[in-house]
Amino acid sequence: MLSCSAQLAQIYGMTVPEVLDFFISTEAETGLIHPGDKARYRKIINDSNALSKGFNVEYRIITLSGDTRHLYEHSEVVLDSDCSSSVKAVYFLWNIGDAQKMGPGSGSMPLLK
Repeated sequence: MLSCSAQLAQIYGMTVPEVLDFFISTEAETGLIHPGDKARYRKIINDSNALSKGFNVEYRIITLSGDTRHLYEHSEVVLDSDCSSSVKAVYFLWNIGDAQKMGPGSGSMPLLK
C-alpha cells in the first residue's frame, strides 16, 4: 500500500502509520479478511490481475481488535496506451456496515464498462 487516508485507516481500526506498516504484502492485506470470504476474495483478485480488469466485491474483515466489518471494494484498472497491460489500479473501499448481511448470491459482480 502506497498511501492511506484517515478514513481508510478507520475502516481497518488502525491509525494511518499502523496501516502503512501492516499492509506490506498481499498476504498481509488478505490477513484481515474473514476466513469464510478469503478464498473467494483471492480468486476475484487473481482473476482481475490476470485479465487486467477492475472488480466489485463485498467481503468481511476481522479487525485486530476482533470487530467484524462488512466492506465493499471497487477497483478500476488503468491500461497502457495500446491497452495491452495495466499501468496501475485504483481501489475504493467502503464500510457498508453490519446491516449488510452476506448470503447466497452476494459477493461480486463484474465491473461493467
